[in-house]
Amino acid sequence: MSKEKWRPSASEKVIYIRSEFLKKIRFFFEKEKILEVETPTLLPYGVTDPQIESISIDEGLIANNKYYLHTSPELHMKRIISHLRKDIYQICKAYRADELGKWHEPEFTLLEWYRIGWDEHDLMNEVTSIIKMLLKPYFEIHKILKFKYDDIFKKVLDLELLNKDNLLDALKKNKIPYPENCTEIQLLDLSLNQIIIPSMDKNSIIYIYDYPINQSSLAKVDLNNNIAKRFEVFINGIEIGNGFNELTDAKEQRKRFENDNKKRKGLDKKEHLIDEGFLNALDHNFPECSGIALGLDRIIAIAADLNNIREAVTFSHLEKV
Repeated sequence: MSKEKWRPSASEKVIYIRSEFLKKIRFFFEKEKILEVETPTLLPYGVTDPQIESISIDEGLIANNKYYLHTSPELHMKRIISHLRKDIYQICKAYRADELGKWHEPEFTLLEWYRIGWDEHDLMNEVTSIIKMLLKPYFEIHKILKFKYDDIFKKVLDLELLNKDNLLDALKKNKIPYPENCTEIQLLDLSLNQIIIPSMDKNSIIYIYDYPINQSSLAKVDLNNNIAKRFEVFINGIEIGNGFNELTDAKEQRKRFENDNKKRKGLDKKEHLIDEGFLNALDHNFPECSGIALGLDRIIAIAADLNNIREAVTFSHLEKV
């Protein structure tokens, strides 16, 4: 390591923007009387989601058990909601393995919050208010655009039927590389993030909502309309948040965790213990609510007009910290 490698990867400007954002966020939620909470980052189980990998910690812990750094504070935050029945928020570090690239760091900062009695559309409006508050001095927002998931594929890719063959054709036509033996969900994600979102209006906040049921994760589903009550928010081609009208059914959530583990097994990935405490909390009269996690580092990058996350985090793992 050279003698200059002691310096942060972030510029002085970015460090000050981060400090300013933290103050503004806390002021916003204090004004809204939303409680700031703190949850553990070290857990005895990894995430079951087959698309995400947990970072494991093997040494120096109780009874030599394996522990994991959390990938999100979501499950423990919901346990607090069941306990207090109150709107809450948290600013914290999260950790994911195998995520290192232009817009990914294995350690990153999340802003996550939950609103009791709100649906996903109510929450989208508040997300817009927070993004505008943070970006206003740095970034001119032209429009707020909202599209249903199926509609945006039809609009941009001219696909009436979202199946594997059509998606492969669209990726080939647009010269987007894709891994062999990729799943339909992976093809959908590639098409959305590599073709559709980059083609959308710049300097706009874009919401995609009503996701397919097979991408429901922890969201409620509407079986009558065959959609999950989930949304994602993008700016300038960058995904900055993922929100849900939260699933409140513990039995259904258990089925999803078990199904995730089956998928992990099929992909030769480690299966993980299910968080029984979280399922018990859902069973304890968990209230109707909606929640979202925003990637704070990516919003900082947009404010500072950066084209990568490395310069938005204070010390990037793309360099040896």
